Amino acid sequence: MPEIDLRVDEQVLIAPAAEGRAANNATRHPDGSIWLNTTRFTPGLLRSGDGGRTWQTVPVSLSEIPPSQYVASLFATGAGRLCLLHQANERDLGEGEVPDPRAFSSWSDDDGVTWE
Repeated sequence: MPEIDLRVDEQVLIAPAAEGRAANNATRHPDGSIWLNTTRFTPGLLRSGDGGRTWQTVPVSLSEIPPSQYVASLFATGAGRLCLLHQANERDLGEGEVPDPRAFSSWSDDDGVTWE
């Protein structure tokens, strides 16, 4: 995974997944890694295994959903499953196009290598 530059200007608390709490777009995996959802296709999901000092992009391939979707939410369960909620990206629509109103969920049991 390529590394990207990400700077945090202040200390933040990211709740452990085991406590059942997480920010909508940041979560701490039970293995201690921090996951961040940028809600953009690029760079998309980011993972840090060193407390946020360095970040790697995590590609998300969701072949079973309509095009023009973006990841709206990310969380990790206490068992380590990563879960995504994704929906239509209205910014990518052309004039007169109507967004797909459906929301979809996907999950990964292998640290984001594959998504179902």
